[in-house]
Amino acid sequence: MTEPDVPVDRMPSRRTSEILEAAARVCHQKDKRLTEIRLAVLEVLSQTDQPLGAYELMSRLESRLGRAIRATTIYRVLTFLGDLGLVDRIESRNAFVLAGDPGKPHTCIFFLCNRCKASVAVEDSDVALLIEERAAALGFQVTKPVLECGGICADCAGQL
Repeated sequence: MTEPDVPVDRMPSRRTSEILEAAARVCHQKDKRLTEIRLAVLEVLSQTDQPLGAYELMSRLESRLGRAIRATTIYRVLTFLGDLGLVDRIESRNAFVLAGDPGKPHTCIFFLCNRCKASVAVEDSDVALLIEERAAALGFQVTKPVLECGGICADCAGQL
């Protein structure tokens, strides 16, 4: 059962508004629907700098929406949003963050703080080109490059 489209008419933060507008554009361009639950996932992800796992998202969404949500629903939503290039998966944490450039293919380098769990995604065309060149030299076709660097962020380093 699908949910009806939900207009973006709430009073979210500027960052959240920009993310929801970008998501609405991407969905419109690809003739996909931005349902209440999909919007809610994007809103929750926009309000944190930490990657969130499906069960953490589920818990936050249940509080926000005031109803139970099944894990399968969350995974379907995350797959949908990932396929549209709206969220990225942090493989090492089995968690999700908003895509830096919604709806566009990209190669991100994720810098993950081991202390506070914050993440920063940096897009780097030089790294993307290097990966493509090395893959081509090996006769390998990369379908999804994922680069993750664990360490300590500047804020946490300053607290040491």
